[in-house]
Order: sequence, then structure tokens, then C-alpha cells
Amino acid sequence: MNVLIELGSYDAKYIRKFVESPIYMAMQWDIHAFEPNPNIEMNCPDQVIAHRKAAWIEDGDINLFVGSKNNKNYSSSLIAHKRTGKLDLKRPVKVECINFGQWILDTFKPSDFIILRMDIEGAEYKVIPSMLKNGSLSYVNEFFVEPHWDRLGIPYKEHRNLMKQVSEVTEVYYLL
Repeated sequence: MNVLIELGSYDAKYIRKFVESPIYMAMQWDIHAFEPNPNIEMNCPDQVIAHRKAAWIEDGDINLFVGSKNNKNYSSSLIAHKRTGKLDLKRPVKVECINFGQWILDTFKPSDFIILRMDIEGAEYKVIPSMLKNGSLSYVNEFFVEPHWDRLGIPYKEHRNLMKQVSEVTEVYYLL
């Protein structure tokens, strides 16, 4: 099975481009889009499974800090100390979260071809170590990540060490 998973899908712009691409048309794909921000209209194509959940390290509910109404792009993060996005820390939104690594293990097989695109506004520094620990990252064949280390106050050396661990398990590409 070929699988595309997008975490932090926002309005599914990348997925809409993907379903028009030659690689999508040449093979059968299962596509999953995760976007917990209730202010965002995902606009997923019909063949996409949309998940209104946050990728996290456990199942349950969690606070999502959403950009103020003056912030046109409705940025959001599970990480309260994220330095960008003009997050409203006084009025978090309670959203459902899943243990993303466990979901991978429960949903797919190691023989599946999985592309993971992750733009989860700082939560990657919790989710990635959890996936390394439970082995779910080894299911991923191509991993595209937008790192937010600089917006969280994480030292570059710590970020680089984590990405080195990731590169020992799967192909990693950076979204800028």
C-alpha cells in the first residue's frame, strides 16, 4: 500500500497538488490529512481521509493555542511557548489528540510505502522522539519536516542531533 500522511494539513493545499501529480495518478494511494485547528477549512479532495485531530504522544484531549482573530492565517500550536503565530494563550481550544506513532503501528505494515509530511508547529520535538522510541518512524520511507526549533528556543545542536537520529531510520527532507 502507498500512503501519504500530512500532519498540520492546514487547508490541504499540498495534498490537492499531490492528487494532481503523475506519481499519484500512476499508483493507488491512501491519503490521510490531520488538522486539529477548528478555524481552518481543510478543503480535502474526496479521496482523502480527513482527521480533525492533533498528532501527539498520547490519546485524549489537549489544549491547542490558536492565533488571535487578527491573525489572518489562524496559526496554531500545541506548544504554548512557541514564539511566533501570535497565539492566544488565554483561550486555548480543547482538541482531540492521538498517539501518532501508535496510530502508525496500528494502521500500517512495515512493507507499506509511507510518505510523511509534518508541519506541526513545534510539536515535532515531542512526536519525533516518541516515534523513534516505539519504532514507528521506521515505517516511514520519506519524511518531510518543517522544523521549528528556532521558534521554541531549542538549541540548534539539540535539533541537529534529533534530525541525525531520524536520518539513521528514514530519508529526511526539510520543508522551509
